[in-house]
Amino acid sequence: MLKHPYLFIDLDGTLLTKNQTISKYNLDALDKYTKANGTVVLSTGRSLANTLKVVSLIKNKINYQIQYISCFNGALIYDCINHKVLSAKLIDSEILTKLFDFTKTNNLGFWPYNQTYIDQMTIQLFNISYAWLIKLYYTSHIVIKPKQYDPINDKVYKVNILPNALYKKLNGSIYQQLKELCNNQATVSYTSKHIIEITPQKTDKGEAMKFIAKLLNTSLDQIACIGDSSNDIPMFKIANLSAAAKLKRIHIKDYVDLIINKKKHKDSVGIFINQYLLNNH
Repeated sequence: MLKHPYLFIDLDGTLLTKNQTISKYNLDALDKYTKANGTVVLSTGRSLANTLKVVSLIKNKINYQIQYISCFNGALIYDCINHKVLSAKLIDSEILTKLFDFTKTNNLGFWPYNQTYIDQMTIQLFNISYAWLIKLYYTSHIVIKPKQYDPINDKVYKVNILPNALYKKLNGSIYQQLKELCNNQATVSYTSKHIIEITPQKTDKGEAMKFIAKLLNTSLDQIACIGDSSNDIPMFKIANLSAAAKLKRIHIKDYVDLIINKKKHKDSVGIFINQYLLNNH
């Protein structure tokens, strides 16, 4: 028996390459792990539609059907086998209004992952000068820059706060101000030096892991996880075995049991499985 028969995996910067594919080494390791009765859960900041593409890719490549996925950093949890939303949380409208006003005052970009994004495949961007770049990455979506926004009546699962101009970074002061603004009524986390994510209150990858663990009727002692960003820290903290695919942010090392690679993550999931999960019976 596997000591850790449940593996939660982050996508961007962890399982997926820069080209949004999965390396052969990672796929082969996933195949061996699942054939050894391991269960894989995807835990990501991505939307449902984009996460389902990865579920389909894994199904096509190794004939393994992932059942549970956590999207928008835990704001939406989905059963891929029964095609059912199991949990969905929205950002409070008052907090959303404060966030939008804050971005206008501080000349920051505002990107809501809302019902329009899900239902109409439409990305709404506010105060962002590089919409053209986002269009290059989200080729299946419509990208628009509305002149007005009504946060009170919007249904938002996650917000990306970004610099208004390309290559700018979001400093620690912005992060602290957002934490104070949200006042524990929403979760604030860095995804990179250029993106701060806001998710609903008490919503993060750790809470999602607890929710899915109950669905799987298992304890956290049987769960391993791998990620690369600050938004992975909540699951690093509670999983029995946690690994950093790479050191995207140096402080992550304080929350993981293992560092698979300091810079490159292409095969990190496969290395974690082969060296630490399949050999740790």
